[in-house]
Amino acid sequence: MKNYDQIIEAKVKAFWSVGDQVTCVRVFRGADTTCELCGHSPISGRHVLQNWRSGKTLIVGSKCVIEFRGLATQLQRDFRVGYRAKNRKAAELIEGRAPGTTFILPEQQVGYEIWDEFCDADSAELDAEISRFIEYAQDFARSREDGWFYDDDEAPKLVTY
Repeated sequence: MKNYDQIIEAKVKAFWSVGDQVTCVRVFRGADTTCELCGHSPISGRHVLQNWRSGKTLIVGSKCVIEFRGLATQLQRDFRVGYRAKNRKAAELIEGRAPGTTFILPEQQVGYEIWDEFCDADSAELDAEISRFIEYAQDFARSREDGWFYDDDEAPKLVTY
């Protein structure tokens, strides 16, 4: 049976690779959520991490944002999570505990307008929107890998470069 550290390390490697951009697309509070990295439950502050290359998401607590960075550093990889300016307080809380873990994204690189509409959404609405967002991001990533790019009017509106 694998120990705790091996399980966490395997999850980090499955989610993130060298050069991947990881952004916290949303921070929100709520009950009855389990951290997808460590399994702790409940977590009160949910940080939805998005890997832009793979389209994968991971919902973690603030402590696991720090844990994730620590493991990435052990793997000789530079890892920092980008946060939107509107989630600056969450990023600053993490930075206070582990400097160098987060950075604030320049506004022109954000492009997450859709999340603003769901700040007060119920769980079912949010789950549906996260699923839609993931599908767009995965489709966009696949199109880039195939050498095919969207026309401007076809590009997922959630992603800006």
